Amino acid sequence: MDWIHSAVKKLRAELPHTLFLAAGDYFQGTVWYSIHRYKAMAHFLNILNHDAMSLGNHEFDDGIPNLVHFLENASFPVLAANIDDAREPTMQGKYAKSVVIERGGRLIGIVGYVTTETLVSCIS
Repeated sequence: MDWIHSAVKKLRAELPHTLFLAAGDYFQGTVWYSIHRYKAMAHFLNILNHDAMSLGNHEFDDGIPNLVHFLENASFPVLAANIDDAREPTMQGKYAKSVVIERGGRLIGIVGYVTTETLVSCIS
C-alpha cells in the first residue's frame, strides 16, 4: 500500500483538482485482508484518503456485520445508490447513495452503484 499512497500523494500535488475514486472489491486478494479483514482495509484506505468509494461485490464476502464495521470505520464516503437495506437495519445510514465534491470551483456529483451480480454472489 505504501507505493499506492506515494503515487496518490504525488498525483494530488501535481494535479490538485484530481478525484481519487474507488470501485470497491478491496476485500480480497491481499495478505493484509486475509489476516486482518475489514480493520486493515479501513485503516489503509483511510490513509489513502479516497474522495469516494463505491461498494464492490467482495465487500459483502464476509457478511454484513464485517461490512458494517468497515463502513463505520471508513473516513471517506462509501456509496451505493441501488442497495435496498430495508432488511438490514445495521447497514442503514452507514453509506450514501451519492456525494457532491467541489474541485476547482466546480461541483461534481458522484453516484455509487453496485452491480446486479452482487446479490447473486452474496447469496451463493
